[in-house]
Amino acid sequence: MARKVGRKMAEKETKQLKFKCPQCDCTTIEEVLYDVVQYSAISVIQKEVDGNGVYIDYDPKRVSHDGGEVSSYRCLDCQTHIDDLGEWDEPVMDEYALAEWIQDHCPQE
Repeated sequence: MARKVGRKMAEKETKQLKFKCPQCDCTTIEEVLYDVVQYSAISVIQKEVDGNGVYIDYDPKRVSHDGGEVSSYRCLDCQTHIDDLGEWDEPVMDEYALAEWIQDHCPQE
């Protein structure tokens, strides 16, 4: 889910920043949220006929969420948090800090 930060992006010239993890070379970054309410569609509910077990399967394509605050950002593959990669004085907890970190630590071609 893309969030707009600040003014409309169409009003100013922008450039796409590319993330490359210094640990494993992965190019996908993951946002870690806390205080999130998640909604998951249940696809199957089964109950044991001769027991007390109940099994629930969820439809992974039908998940949504509300709320949430950014806790951190991390590499999708090695799950190393951005704050743990190199020298960085400030915690990376919002889009602005993330953009600065990527610009300072990832080669931009």
